[in-house]
Amino acid sequence: MNNILHGLKAPEGKGYVVELHVDVSTSTPKFDMWLESQGFAHDPFVVFYPAGYTNHFTGRTRVPSKSLSSFMPCLRGLMETVIAEAQAHEARLYLEVEIVREKTHLDGDVGEMTDPLKNLVFSPSGVFGGARADVHVKFHAGGVSAEVRKYLLARGFYFVSTPSPKDIATLQTREYGEAKRVWEALVASPLPGCLEVQLEQKLHMLASCEGLAMPEVICVI
Repeated sequence: MNNILHGLKAPEGKGYVVELHVDVSTSTPKFDMWLESQGFAHDPFVVFYPAGYTNHFTGRTRVPSKSLSSFMPCLRGLMETVIAEAQAHEARLYLEVEIVREKTHLDGDVGEMTDPLKNLVFSPSGVFGGARADVHVKFHAGGVSAEVRKYLLARGFYFVSTPSPKDIATLQTREYGEAKRVWEALVASPLPGCLEVQLEQKLHMLASCEGLAMPEVICVI
């Protein structure tokens, strides 16, 4: 059977980009090779969140809008297979499945710090895992000022880094509508150094075992 995933880059064309991310705490070379055989690719993060994760794999595909509902059973089957294979290899990981809903590219030239999220209230939920949406705010590595970093951290964002090189601030919310309001505000009034703001609807989060650290879900009102 042909893989439904295409590594780090989804095929060009129309339709939704669907992403599967595997955050690995412990694994084996054999399991890593199996993931790659299913269309996942090593996504070489250099800073992880939560701390303690050691590897990250991503698989992307593109699905025409009219085919999204019929694609879901196939996607669900792959997710369950990944979890079952992880358990067979005693790998500790969690799997996220997301649809990219909006992506706005920016030039990063904004020089003056504003307060784009001033009309929103952010509060921790005490729930770790199970978010329904993400907002990703991307910067050049080392391009996040101390002021911007403090501003986002205070609202429940966390940072990871990739060797692209990029620093990525992420907020995970309990509802898609909450994340969309944050995305709209950050697009309307970009933060200094911001290169991209992406909005994702999270369909599923599955863990291979209990007790894994996961990002906290943030409430936005």
